[in-house]
Amino acid sequence: MKSCDRCKKEMCVAYEYENGFGKLWFCRKCGLPKYEFIECEHEFEIAKYQYESGVIHVISKCIKCDRFLKSYKKRDVDFDNLPFKKSSDKLDYNQKLRECYRVFNDKVEELKFDRKKDTNEWTIQKWYYGYLESNMWRKKREYVFKRNNYKCERCGAQAEFVHHLTYERVGYEKPEDLMSVCKSCHGKEHGENKNLNIVSQFKIHDIE
Repeated sequence: MKSCDRCKKEMCVAYEYENGFGKLWFCRKCGLPKYEFIECEHEFEIAKYQYESGVIHVISKCIKCDRFLKSYKKRDVDFDNLPFKKSSDKLDYNQKLRECYRVFNDKVEELKFDRKKDTNEWTIQKWYYGYLESNMWRKKREYVFKRNNYKCERCGAQAEFVHHLTYERVGYEKPEDLMSVCKSCHGKEHGENKNLNIVSQFKIHDIE
């Protein structure tokens, strides 16, 4: 078992790709994924590689993953009898790795969706999106805009959003819980306050 880097809870293998070539670990507690791949079993070969510029180099590389080992001068090798390759040649290991990433990314979306349905996160988010469409929220939004003369409280530009500084009283916010912001500063507020989360701060027992 692995421990989640974020919440330190145990993670489980949620998906395995092609007999263990890749493993997708997933934390059901916080939704953090982690990818694990087997190392390439290197097979190095000396060959002539031609790059897009037309220049030819003599290089020892892994024929599976393209890992570089060593470069050679032409006089140090049997140049004429070396195999010739293009730098754009497809490699089995890297092809499989890219496909594994694609499969894992799709699987993570499914896992996160299922996790939402298994927790109260799904219910809370649906309630919140509905609340933002309500007349109650529209009135509070307009109050905050007027209070600040439709200006962003961070930079003074035209305000476009009303931002929650906390979700602890969402639904019955106090004036100081809300601020008017422009689009840029709204993103900055969320970027600077990673713990600001409707799901973790929502108190359903307070809203009746």
